[in-house]
Parts: sequence; structure tokens; C-alpha cells
Amino acid sequence: MANHYDLLRDLFDLQVKNDIITKEALIICIENYDKNIQAQLTEYQILVEQNDDFAFNEPYLILFEFIHQQFKPLLPEEIEHFGQSIRTLFLKIKEGINDDK
Repeated sequence: MANHYDLLRDLFDLQVKNDIITKEALIICIENYDKNIQAQLTEYQILVEQNDDFAFNEPYLILFEFIHQQFKPLLPEEIEHFGQSIRTLFLKIKEGINDDK
């Protein structure tokens, strides 16, 4: 999936927009990326056929929905806050271990 992530993202966007990926749209998208992976997409059940069209298989659809619509990367100040919290906890654990000796 990592090797073809941009292609998969575009296919996901097509499905979100149209509720389905038409056969023609799939072919155009694959040609745009110069990747001949239609067989692998169905063989690995990333896409499932629906009549003459395609759709993401449910587990992959949920994964892409999470990545593109729900996941929010941490801001630098949030990362710094977590880092400080981890340091504080580490020092407390270290103090507790030293007190036990």
C-alpha cells in the first residue's frame, strides 16, 4: 500500500465524492500514475467489484477514513507537552526506585 499510496488516496477521494469508483475512473486513475495494479487491488481485496464498478472493501475504507478525515497530527506544542509529562513521570519513577534502595 505504501508504494501506491497517492493512487489509493485518489481512489478513496473518488469514492467519497461519488459513493463508488466507476470502472472508467479506476482505469484513468491507474493510467495517470502509470501503475498497472488493478489485478492486485482486487486480488488483495482492497477494492471489491460492484456490478461493473468498484468500491473500497470495508476495512480499507475505514482505514482511509480515519487517516484522511479523523486523524489529526499533534502540534509541536502538544508534542513538547507530552515530552515534558513523560520526563516528569520518568523522574518520579527514578526517585521511587532510588528511595527503595
